Amino acid sequence: MKTVERAAEAASATTGVAPGPGLRWVELPIADLDGTHSAAYLAARLGKLNGVSKSDVNVSSGLAHVAYNPNITSIEAIVREARSAGYNVGSATMELAVQGMHCASCVSTIEKALRGTAGVLTGTVNPATELARVEYLPEVVDAAGISAAIEAAGYTVGETPSASETSIDRQEQDRQREYQTLLRKFWFALAISVPVIILSYPEYVPGLRDLLPKGSQALRLVWGGLGLITLPVMAWSGSQFFTGMWQGLKHRQ
Repeated sequence: MKTVERAAEAASATTGVAPGPGLRWVELPIADLDGTHSAAYLAARLGKLNGVSKSDVNVSSGLAHVAYNPNITSIEAIVREARSAGYNVGSATMELAVQGMHCASCVSTIEKALRGTAGVLTGTVNPATELARVEYLPEVVDAAGISAAIEAAGYTVGETPSASETSIDRQEQDRQREYQTLLRKFWFALAISVPVIILSYPEYVPGLRDLLPKGSQALRLVWGGLGLITLPVMAWSGSQFFTGMWQGLKHRQ
């Protein structure tokens, strides 16, 4: 069974009456329906939800037809109400690898972006495994839409672990790649930092104190050159700090 959302202009499948201006229909697959009494009970529960103008549950098709005002309630709220009544609503789950997380606020930002995506029922992020687990309605939103929501929040969606590898395997591989990258950045920064430190204090180095005396034009030129060669260290070796700062500024964190 599939979940279908359509515009309000479509007529009701049971009454033939359009739900009204500003309303939308949604059809949700419902499991555990055991008769007309069960269907009537669920329809009554959904009908009492604020923002729902009409609800009908069809036992034979296993579908709940609900007309709702998207400005007052949402599909997610309707699903939660159905589940609180004791029924299972057809949905799908997926895991997405998320890159670019640096702190706990990154987790809350991504989860907030997922919760704000139409069709997403739940979204949780595990910073240890760098995986986002999402429960969603496939006919309302797809994997591309969920990925777009995460990327709009300022993060990158990577490859999800395949069936032949566990999330721990993928985590170890990602950590190893990250370690190698940071190691290369470290050695690059070290290669530049050592001469920068030495030439910044030539008065303490025998031989340099005579070549670069304090206040000399030669020393000023050397310091200018040192400033230039430290720019690649900031731009590459320290790039993750600037990236994290920019993401925080974009989301006012």
